[in-house]
Amino acid sequence: MNVAAALRSGAQHVDAIEIDPAILLAGKTNHPERPYDDPRVRPIVNDARSFLRTTQSHYDLMVYGLLDSHTLLSQASSVRLDSFVYTVEGLREARSRLTPNGVLSLSFSVLNDALGTKIYQIDEASLSTEKKPLCFFPSYEGAQVFMQSKNGDLVDPAGGALGSPRC
Repeated sequence: MNVAAALRSGAQHVDAIEIDPAILLAGKTNHPERPYDDPRVRPIVNDARSFLRTTQSHYDLMVYGLLDSHTLLSQASSVRLDSFVYTVEGLREARSRLTPNGVLSLSFSVLNDALGTKIYQIDEASLSTEKKPLCFFPSYEGAQVFMQSKNGDLVDPAGGALGSPRC
């Protein structure tokens, strides 16, 4: 979905990182717009943190799509996937791969206010400035989107965070 949206918006190149090869295959075979057939798209099976640690590429826009944040890393674990991906260190690594005017967008499905607050505080702590991430509430239930530029200079023209006080 994010890959097709990037192409529709005029992206010249998309590195599509997906940890699960089955999800990537499903996108390749079932997406009606066939975005993975586009030569501007490079599908990569890897986890985002590992990829960002090893790539030399820099990006104008980095989109963390809706993670299945309620899934455990294994049946014998109480560690959720979001606890591995959404860390201060992980988001700092991501920001280090942004171009000077690049933007990081993090979408999250929030089951409760405490989880939304946790993700917001992690994103805020990953910034190297006093700026705060912008917070948006899309029209679908429970979703929050946090955005900020590499250097924390992305501002809402209305003068602050959007949405409810949870942000």
